[in-house]
This record gives sequence, structure tokens and C-alpha cells, in this order.
Amino acid sequence: MKGFSTLDISKLLFEKKVYIATDYRKFGKAKADENELIRAWIPTTILQVLKKIVYIQEHSFKAEIKSIYLKGKREKGLTKNIGQ
Repeated sequence: MKGFSTLDISKLLFEKKVYIATDYRKFGKAKADENELIRAWIPTTILQVLKKIVYIQEHSFKAEIKSIYLKGKREKGLTKNIGQ
């Protein structure tokens, strides 16, 4: 979806009959049936979702790096204690 504007994404989701978030929770499925009417995604909502995804990815990446760093420190500490 690189290069798509939020309006382009909104139109694509509408064409693919993807429910907006509240309707997804209401109906328990992501896509509407073929002849079912759906509400269109609002571009600002799409922007908020994309920002939230980036935020979550950044923070989970930072947490993963921190975990690897702390694990390495613990392993070095164990090795140091065993050698003494």
C-alpha cells in the first residue's frame, strides 16, 4: 500500500467491502457479504490506525532489544560467577 493516500485506502477498503472497526466488532467478521451495504472508512480513522500500528511496532521493537540486552547481561553475570 506504499504510496497510497488515506483516501485511496478508504476507497479500497470500501471496494473490498471491509467493515469499519465498530462494525467489525458488531458483526464479528472483517468483510461484508456481497449484497450487504457497508459504511465507508474515514481517512482520518485510517491515519490513526496506521499511526497506532507504527507506535506499537516501535515500542515492541524497543522492548525486544531491551530484553536481548538484559539477557546478555544476565548471561555474562552467570559466566563471571561460575569462573570465580
